[in-house]
Formats: sequence, C-alpha cells, structure tokens
Amino acid sequence: MSRQLPEYYRIARIASPHGVKGAVRLNLLGGSPESLTVSGSCWLLPAGDWQRRRSVTVELFGIDHALAYIEGVDTREAAEKLRGSVLAQSREHMPELEQDNYYVEDLRNCAVIDDKRGRIGTVTGSFAIPIYELLEVERSGMRPILIPFIASIVRRVDIERAEIEVNLPEGLWEVYDE
Repeated sequence: MSRQLPEYYRIARIASPHGVKGAVRLNLLGGSPESLTVSGSCWLLPAGDWQRRRSVTVELFGIDHALAYIEGVDTREAAEKLRGSVLAQSREHMPELEQDNYYVEDLRNCAVIDDKRGRIGTVTGSFAIPIYELLEVERSGMRPILIPFIASIVRRVDIERAEIEVNLPEGLWEVYDE
C-alpha cells in the first residue's frame, strides 16, 4: 500500500507586512527563494481554514524570505491581518525535483530511525539555513531535535514507507538531552 502524499504543499508563512501598500514578507518553509513557485495562484491558510485561491506575485527574494503581493491586500492593515498565515501550492503545480531531493511536506510525519538508537521520533517540520535544511524531529517525552538533512547524516529516505534512516553524529543527541 502506498503512502498518501499531501495534496497541497505549504511553501511560505507570512511573517509581517512590508511597506504601506499591502506587501508581505514571506518566510520560506523549506527550500531556497529560487524554488518559490507562488507567482500566480496559490492557497491561503489563515487560522486553520483553507480560503479561496489568491493571486500572488513575488517581487523580491532574500536569503530565506521573499516579498509578495496578494490579491485583495492593498494596505498595511490588511497585510497585518494575514501575519502567520501560510501560502500553499497544489502538488500538480509544484516543479519536479531531481533524484534525492524532497519536498518538506513529503518528509513530514516520516519516522526517523537512527543506526544506534532505533526509532527516535517523527518529522514535524524543517528550517532552512543557508547551507542546508534542518529537519525538526519530535521525540516522545523529550525536546525536539534538529537534524541536518545532509548526505553524511541521512542514509536513506523512503517516502512510500514514511521512513528516514539517519546516522546521528557523535554528540548531537546529547546536546538536546541537556
């Protein structure tokens, strides 16, 4: 039985208004600004409910954020009301990835299995830093751990089985136990 993959991908979170004409600053939810594909139409998720598709135009990229204009948002006050909302794109509009590249939404809820410790937790999210992605892994009864998503640590990803095998570097586990 194959795993049901998400129909929509959360691609950015609205961080704050920018300027007085309704622009918003976006924090990317995985990936680089170059991979942001929201120009055109996407979904807006405020406070837990999908709303109608909105036209979004990305104007400017930064290291881990972008500025965007959203249809119907033309004042700073209107932009402020969207703070914390998420922009999402349907799977069919996402670009194909090269081999061994994954969308964060496909990694979410995957079990993380360490060579020494066995199953250590479940992927709940990620953080993009300039050189690589960090997977946020929720651990039962413990603080979450951030694991670099790099070839020297991630040994295998099986999206169908929802498993990620890792070999944690010496000391990483212990840092989060203190």
